[in-house]
Formats: sequence, structure tokens, C-alpha cells
Amino acid sequence: MEFVRLTVLCMLAMVGSLGFRAARASAVPKCRWVCDEEPRRDSRLTYHSEMEMNEREQPRRLRVDPYPYPPQPSQQNHRVAFSVARTTPIGPLPNDTILPFDFMFSNAGGAFDMETGIFTAPVSGTYFFSFRGQKRSAQYLMYLGLWKNGEEMAGVYEDNLDPQNPSPSPGNASNNLVLHLFERDQVYLMISDNAIAFSTVFGKYVGFSGFLLFPDNPYA
Repeated sequence: MEFVRLTVLCMLAMVGSLGFRAARASAVPKCRWVCDEEPRRDSRLTYHSEMEMNEREQPRRLRVDPYPYPPQPSQQNHRVAFSVARTTPIGPLPNDTILPFDFMFSNAGGAFDMETGIFTAPVSGTYFFSFRGQKRSAQYLMYLGLWKNGEEMAGVYEDNLDPQNPSPSPGNASNNLVLHLFERDQVYLMISDNAIAFSTVFGKYVGFSGFLLFPDNPYA
């Protein structure tokens, strides 16, 4: 009889121990991958592995944010800037002549042709231009004009004539303007007939510069 009572007590003790362990195990939180990134992830969703998260979140990401980055402007034809000068005097000439240049400070984009003296717009947009000239002649005036596609836009003029003074003071003139150009429009300087423009290697008093301010279509 005593043996039976001891056996029952042992069995009850074992059952109690197992129940206590099960209760403790159920109370211990399980490790789970919980998404809490907003707004692309729902914090209420629970994942058991990173692979499961990726498989379930990828279609949702595409639906919520199909274009995560905005379109970026193209830079292919938008780097346009040039600056050129003459190192020798020119004139007087019998006819109006496109002014050639023989010294290049810069020609980003390669839109200025040194052989012809012509700038050809690589892209439609708004451009800035500046030009300058100097006169050191008592007998000839200095006139340079900026032309676009055969039409004069602006000019610089110096007529300090004094035939009695063989060494007149130099006269300088400059101008600048903003123009809208379409692709392949041409801009250049012309020196008038019977005019002269003075320049040297060191002074480079005759110069022409321009650059693109902004294109019509930044995404072209």
C-alpha cells in the first residue's frame, strides 16, 4: 500500500514539473522578424525570416513606389561654354568679315569652331554671350558686331579718330547679351569693312565668350 502511494506521488510530481516547464516555455517570447519601416512596410506584419520578408514585400514595394527616384536631367549636351581671343591685330578689310580667332581659353562641348569663328548651338536653350575689342588707330574706327543666323544682334564701336595724333590712346569697347537659340543656330562676330581691331599675344584685347544658361528641355 505504501508503494502505491509513493508511486502516485511521484507521478503527480512529474506531471507538475512538465506543466511548469510548458508554462515557462509558452511565456518566453519567440524571436520573429518584425517589419517596422514606414511607409513601405506595414508594422503589423510579422515575418519568420528575412527571405520570407523579401518575398512578401517585393511586390508590395513595386505597387507602392514604382518610381523611387525622379528623372534626372541629361548632361550630354548641356556642358556648353567657350572663350576665345585674337593675339594679332586685324583690318582694315575690304568687306564685312566673320572674325577669326587663334587663341582658345576653353571650349567645353566643342561647339565653337576655331577655323570658321562660328558657334553652333548643340541644344535649344538660353545662352549668354560677351565680346570686346580695342582700337589703336588714328585713321580707322573699330566696329565689331555679334550676329545670329545672318542678323546682327548687337555691336561695339570705337571711333576716337585723330589723324594729327600718330599714337592715340587705346579705346576699348565691350558688350554682352542673352539670346534664345534653337539647336544648330549659329552665332559669330563680324568686323566691319575699313575697320580695325587691335590685339596682342599678351593683351588679347579682342575676345568672344559664351555659355549655356539653361536648356529648353533639361531631360533631352
